[in-house]
Amino acid sequence: DKDKDDVAVMMNNGITTLSAAAAAQDLAVFLTTRTSMESSSSDHHEHQEEEAMRLYKSALLVRRRLLLRDGHPDVVATMHSLAECMERMGDDNGATHWRNKIVNAYNVIELEEDNDNDNDNDNDND
Repeated sequence: DKDKDDVAVMMNNGITTLSAAAAAQDLAVFLTTRTSMESSSSDHHEHQEEEAMRLYKSALLVRRRLLLRDGHPDVVATMHSLAECMERMGDDNGATHWRNKIVNAYNVIELEEDNDNDNDNDNDND
């Protein structure tokens, strides 16, 4: 059912190819940049942010489906843009979700610093 829903969203938005996904991403970037540069806040700004989020989500859906991996640079760029858009709109949980997806896509592992070994190496050079 999820696959059918995804295809329906893509078809409804008219974004079904990688070229269209790139254009959607570019338009979303334009909308968010324009909104951030305008001085006043209004319903128009909110509408532009919502449209940008819709475009980011559509681009991400197509890119994930056609590029077949979350670690592809285009997929990661879209996830990052979506996270930033969500944060601007006050959805911190959504933004964190996509940032975690980016970290997981690259299998990032945080290592503890070993300060004792660093100090031992410094003494060997004396």
